[in-house]
Amino acid sequence: MSHTFDAAFWQEHYHRPASHPHPPHPHLVATAQHLTPARALDAGSGEGANALWLASQGWQVTAVDIAQTALDRAREHADALSAALTGHVEWVRADLTSSPPTKEHFDLVYSHYVHTTTSDRALLDSLSQAVVSGGTLLIVGHAPQQEGDHSHEPAPGSHIRVEELAELLDPRQWRVILAKTRTRTVTAPDGHRITLHDGILQARRH
Repeated sequence: MSHTFDAAFWQEHYHRPASHPHPPHPHLVATAQHLTPARALDAGSGEGANALWLASQGWQVTAVDIAQTALDRAREHADALSAALTGHVEWVRADLTSSPPTKEHFDLVYSHYVHTTTSDRALLDSLSQAVVSGGTLLIVGHAPQQEGDHSHEPAPGSHIRVEELAELLDPRQWRVILAKTRTRTVTAPDGHRITLHDGILQARRH
């Protein structure tokens, strides 16, 4: 049964006990280290790990999440890390599918495991229109698993198919750099090692 990934769902999700800040996503690190820091949008910023890492690298970040509890947790993490990061991150509560970001405003638009209440197409349209000419779009989500694969399985309805999303980008406006699934192993809070299948879409606007 699929979840309804609305504000109420995420508000409840982030009411869980506080955890240590997670490291930034490795593909964000691999991508952003080759870019000149400028303006970044972190769509679905959660507890702020990716936004705070970008800020530490000199980016001016707009971190958007649908859940106020997530933003409150992110601010706590920011305060614990460094007061100097505060001026580099603007924390915004919004649903980007119903309140799209400013058009052609960000040099990097990044989305990490966002589970939309509408469609992947609507999310892609909302995020891609916010990228400036020469800017980068980076979307990371849960890729569908192969039959018989018993590694970590995310919530039903949370998968994305990056190959299909890539086909929706107008080649007259975009160059797709990467659209594939990559597998990595991480340590869960309980100490167990789990395998994640990340669908990664990276594209650059002409």
